[in-house]
Amino acid sequence: MHNQNEWFPSALNAWDWDTFVVDARALFSRWRALTASEAPWTEMAADDAAGCMRSVISELVNEAHEPCDGSHDWRLLLAAFEHGRFRRLQGCSSAILTREFDALRTGLRAVLGDTLISPSVVADALVVLEPELVAAGEAAMAGWEGMCQRPQGADS
Repeated sequence: MHNQNEWFPSALNAWDWDTFVVDARALFSRWRALTASEAPWTEMAADDAAGCMRSVISELVNEAHEPCDGSHDWRLLLAAFEHGRFRRLQGCSSAILTREFDALRTGLRAVLGDTLISPSVVADALVVLEPELVAAGEAAMAGWEGMCQRPQGADS
């Protein structure tokens, strides 16, 4: 079983979510636009194509503005784990899961670039969010591989 330190680095919770907001709906729309024209997403019903990515995105950008007390991180990992598990049940390859998280990175960069913040702040935001993207991708892959149970502490 994975422990907390394997799934996300200590750099998480370093971001001040009260002063920086990413629109989760805009990011989800951008992610869908990036994946919608490719197989296997073109062959899936809309809800199936989304999988649990709405939840992953919501937690990634802390849409609920939860305090940085660690529970936010577990919700992100749990959503990603469930997304990976869902994709496995759909018969998707691990390469598809990797492609989804690549599209999420690309979408995040684009959504941040659409804002009025400076390019240097966009770059800083991407650096700060990268550990969470990596941790979410690893949790999704763990869910896809079925190699462990849900993240420990995820139910608390």
